[in-house]
Amino acid sequence: MRINGERPSSQKITYLGKKDDVDNMKIDWFLSSQDGNMYGLEYFRRNDKVWLNVQLLQNSMNAPKIIGSFPCKKLPD
Repeated sequence: MRINGERPSSQKITYLGKKDDVDNMKIDWFLSSQDGNMYGLEYFRRNDKVWLNVQLLQNSMNAPKIIGSFPCKKLPD
């Protein structure tokens, strides 16, 4: 899997309901990007609603968290 042309360094899939229930799941990725930053992504799919949370991962524990949350829509082919 690739995200914006980049391959995630790690991926974890958690089913929120029954096993292999792709309509109720969460996927966590760590992604290093071309801009030199590392990002943590959480993709949630639950009850026909889909959203993506993105956090810029920083070295300093004292740095403010930068988090974006985005609702997702399926685009027509």
